[in-house]
Amino acid sequence: MKRLILSLFVVLLGATSAMGQRSYYGEWVVKSSGQLIRKIYDNGSVMRLDEIDDKGVHPCIIFKDSVVMLMPEQKAYGVFTGESMKGKKRTMLGVESEIIRIDKQYTFIKKEVITGVECTHYHFKQTDASKYNAGGMTGTNEGSQIYDVWIAPDVRHPMQKENPNAVNPRMETMGKIVFGPQPANLFVVPKGYKRIDMDVMADGFNQQMKGMFEQQKKATEDLQKLEKGEKSSNQELNELMEGFKALEELIKTKKK
Repeated sequence: MKRLILSLFVVLLGATSAMGQRSYYGEWVVKSSGQLIRKIYDNGSVMRLDEIDDKGVHPCIIFKDSVVMLMPEQKAYGVFTGESMKGKKRTMLGVESEIIRIDKQYTFIKKEVITGVECTHYHFKQTDASKYNAGGMTGTNEGSQIYDVWIAPDVRHPMQKENPNAVNPRMETMGKIVFGPQPANLFVVPKGYKRIDMDVMADGFNQQMKGMFEQQKKATEDLQKLEKGEKSSNQELNELMEGFKALEELIKTKKK
């Protein structure tokens, strides 16, 4: 479930950044093998992604300010707004972060045709810096994303993407795209589905992770105190150290 929450953060912050104007259906595949990993439906204002893996199909409906995750096996759906991840100050899985800088750079490469659609090939680079606080442990983090992307006018989902610097680099592309109206029932929650509040669930994970980080910090401080010969906040560790000291004194006495 933690993986699901993280996926929703990525979808909400990425795929909804622009509104499309054309209705279409597309299939996202691994170019080298033709493996189907995603089906895309867009009615011009709402997008639906059916993620496909070895465990089955995982559909989600993406609105301008929220994501609805459908769980057909449970006859349930989750609504996720990602409020805690919007703006400069964000919280995800127990880590509080504040964005210092985000730089995005698109470098034009050339015009190309992907699956019969004219696209613009860009080399994309994003660098960012942020401050973070994880259970009282603070610091700064800098990162970057570098990949090539092919974008078509009025199509929200990329037509093609490649990250040559990834651990397992591969090119993903639109194996098929058909423009035209999409079935209305794909963009609504089926009747009889029970709602699960994903924001509450995400907040719960945040609290769990925050508590874990705080425990780690406390344990580190305890060890540092013990190394200095000071009392820690852990009574068992204090008693253990007292035992070691008593044993050392006993050995010294016997040597005399």
